[in-house]
Amino acid sequence: MTDKTQIDQVSDSEEERKDKKSRKEQNPWFLWTRDIVIVLILVLLFRTHVAEANYIPSPSMEPTLKVHDRIIVDKLSLNWHPIERGELVVFHPPLNDKEAERWIKRVVGIPGDSIEILRGVVYVNGDRLDEPYIEWPGVYTEPLVMLAEDDPSTPAIEGEYYLMGDNRGNSRDSHVWGPCPAENIIGRAVFRYWPINTVGILASPSGTPDSQE
Repeated sequence: MTDKTQIDQVSDSEEERKDKKSRKEQNPWFLWTRDIVIVLILVLLFRTHVAEANYIPSPSMEPTLKVHDRIIVDKLSLNWHPIERGELVVFHPPLNDKEAERWIKRVVGIPGDSIEILRGVVYVNGDRLDEPYIEWPGVYTEPLVMLAEDDPSTPAIEGEYYLMGDNRGNSRDSHVWGPCPAENIIGRAVFRYWPINTVGILASPSGTPDSQE
């Protein structure tokens, strides 16, 4: 008789737990909280690994991008599609006081290139770079720079990019602080979604030096 009573008590206890669990899962507050947490986790994973929205805080990319424009930055394609000249990239600037910020510039030089600027004209590997996206070239001259490449024998990311704003007279870029390490690149700017009248894909010129066209 005692054994049966203990079995019945255990059975009742299990039923109570199941009943409490069932009531908890049917509680709307529990369901809403669970769904919100799941959505936040998915959004965080998406923003970290796939894409994110950014806004333009300065006129350094005019006339291509204006202050307060909103853009989408593609992160995922960096895993299989190398960055090319002419593309717009978002990155952490290699400056101690700005390394947490996100800046956007145009890729002028890729790993292995030599870059030289003579009175505002950019030369890549000795050839003048065709830049239809700028209105006015800069007036400065910068000595020859060789951009580092990745060493295939090591897992370290050692490549460098030369990044410049389209507004050459008002841009703090590689002509000021030098090449940008590849590991600082966050993603490529691919789409503008604001203002409404400018919505569309951000096309990237080929970035090919004149003599190779």
